Amino acid sequence: MTNPPPGWHPDPWAPTTGALRWWDGVHWTGHVADGSMAPPVATEQHTGEPADGPRALSDEDVDLLFEGLVADYRRRWRFFSFSSDVWFCGYEPERFEDHTEAFLVELQRRLPDGEPPLDLRHVETERDDASSPMVVVSARRVLVLSTTQIEADERPEVAEAALERVQVVATTSKMTATAAGLYLPLDRDGRAWFEAFRSGPRVLRGRLAELMSRPRRDPSQPPADWYPDPLGHADWRFWDGVTWTEEPEGAFGFLDTLRSVAPTDAGYVAVGGGGAAITSTDAATWTRRDTTIDQELFAVGAEGAEVLAIQGVTLRVASDDGGETWTAITP
Repeated sequence: MTNPPPGWHPDPWAPTTGALRWWDGVHWTGHVADGSMAPPVATEQHTGEPADGPRALSDEDVDLLFEGLVADYRRRWRFFSFSSDVWFCGYEPERFEDHTEAFLVELQRRLPDGEPPLDLRHVETERDDASSPMVVVSARRVLVLSTTQIEADERPEVAEAALERVQVVATTSKMTATAAGLYLPLDRDGRAWFEAFRSGPRVLRGRLAELMSRPRRDPSQPPADWYPDPLGHADWRFWDGVTWTEEPEGAFGFLDTLRSVAPTDAGYVAVGGGGAAITSTDAATWTRRDTTIDQELFAVGAEGAEVLAIQGVTLRVASDDGGETWTAITP
């Protein structure tokens, strides 16, 4: 499928107003009209490297997105670190920050004025693993930014394709970019997210809209992170860069004994002392679950909705619904 010819087309950012925006054959420009204006001067064709000129994302936008993504990452993952002196596997804040900064700077370079990003997501899940590629959608295309390691002056790899040339495949497949289009591995939620965007109004939405609406941090204030609770109600409380969050670490009264966490197809499950188990769909709001035992659970693993937690070699508890209900089993 080829791109439409240059001309005035319904504005994708104001679909209900009847406004028109000039499409230069490659990307949307900043020219908006009622359809009676003469065409603007054609812009340089896209050749893989962005043309010089105004960008859709300002430096202030990049800073705001960076702070929001890093804050969410630190809130979700460091939450699990308080139970021991060793970080849980997967929590790599410095690496995540390096990757996120590189992704956003590259995104700024590639999106010209008139083609703002409209939503973003991490490949496979929204759990923001430090090594997860970032998927960004605009009104006309998808960009997937990825890297294994960012060194000085290095840039992330970018695969892109027109929205109509993206085919969502199972997460067991590899992402592949060909002349025909992009094969993008997404889980069930990711597929629903992408198809809803492609078929629905292509406007600022979802996580990106939420990030862009956050208040900007006063540079004199500390960055988002966990700090000793200034109210004295718990050991730790999360500062989001602007204000203290309402729920402190320790709200369940047993979080200092959590030993292990695992992702499920519905979110997360964590286990620990006294047979404790909690589940969450977003790593921010948690529900305590009854594992039927009171012995300490040292580790948990999951594959989809199947979850197994172990106390030792003689006692295990299992769940087939993502950690909501449990049954004790004897090996």
